[in-house]
Amino acid sequence: MTWRPILLVSFLCLLSNPKAALQKLQLITTAIPFLLFCRDKKWKAPPYDPADALLLASHHQTNDDTTTTTIRPVVETKTIYFVRHGESTWNDNFNKGDRPLHIFLLHWVPNLLRAVVSEWYFLVSGQETESWFFDSPLSSKGIGQAKALREFMAGVVSVPTNEDDGGGMSTDTERDAVKVLLGGETNGVAASPTTTGSRGDGAGGGTTTTKTKSRLVSSNLRRAIVTMAVAFQDRLDKQIPDDEICIMTDLQEISINPDALCITPPGADVVSSFADREITTASSSSSSPPPVDLERIYNQQISTKHYHRGNKELKGNGLQRLQNFSSAIFSSQHGFKDVDTVICAGHSFWFRSFFRTYIPYEVDHIAKRKKVVNGGVVGFTLSKIVVEERDRFFIDPASIKVVYGGF
Repeated sequence: MTWRPILLVSFLCLLSNPKAALQKLQLITTAIPFLLFCRDKKWKAPPYDPADALLLASHHQTNDDTTTTTIRPVVETKTIYFVRHGESTWNDNFNKGDRPLHIFLLHWVPNLLRAVVSEWYFLVSGQETESWFFDSPLSSKGIGQAKALREFMAGVVSVPTNEDDGGGMSTDTERDAVKVLLGGETNGVAASPTTTGSRGDGAGGGTTTTKTKSRLVSSNLRRAIVTMAVAFQDRLDKQIPDDEICIMTDLQEISINPDALCITPPGADVVSSFADREITTASSSSSSPPPVDLERIYNQQISTKHYHRGNKELKGNGLQRLQNFSSAIFSSQHGFKDVDTVICAGHSFWFRSFFRTYIPYEVDHIAKRKKVVNGGVVGFTLSKIVVEERDRFFIDPASIKVVYGGF
């Protein structure tokens, strides 16, 4: 039978490299419990409606026997930019995306066979950190989406204009947002989508300065890390001291699927993938930017020290990671002190869950219903107040602005 020699060769290859075989087996044994028992997408909405925090932040009164005093509580704000990763090999196989349904169905079986054969090849060739399914890397299409975001940002800062682009965000505001994304300074106007400062007396109040301190953070999954490395190539090539991509387990995708499991061990160097070779190959076009130096970025501009705990916990859920992330970026520890803007490379369901958790419950907003497109960027203001000694976070829906791609 045809299968017998294939099985025999596979068995001999595995015996020749037992370490790789055991590592692949560990991935499989990790994935099965997540598929069967993980409740990552299941939780009850927090009982505290963000609308209450929004109202309290804007107007709070106390009464005594003689007077009514208005107290405006301290409101801390951060400008957040969500950058969704480019399409992954998993997306290419199992998600329709923007393809017509008949094209997706026609290619589904061939794509699945290609993926299975690739996974088999990685197994028998001893490439224990390579995988099509586990911690799936960017597909060719996803690499193109990350490059398109890089080209968009480069184009925005190089073309001066004050006209409105008709997309709901003026070009001046768009340019200032992109300047902040690329680690630059604004021209004295607000860098935040809502023109709020890093600290104020109420939601939506305050002004920004010309100097904005931003920080790049990413999910611990490879497709998000590489999307940020490619899209923010121009910023990372400056090699600004202490300007690095902070890897956070709390940004890991909310899903039970194998593609949402992290391969990179806690605190270790990021594990590269076969897709990196396509990214680091120079283009024949003279107008194309130089290839991304992923080796330099992996070795010098990525930090897994403080916030990368390895793979998410089987008994945890997405809400816990949303809350941990919110608390971390408002802390003064491990590089977040004095940071005004946090730029996050991450995932569709995580982003949508974040909006559903912190936008007032009764507000119907597209961010609650739709995914950010692959390679898209959306900015907003996240605010924090303290109520009864507990941190409360909320998003003013009016602060949400599309920078690129949208929902």
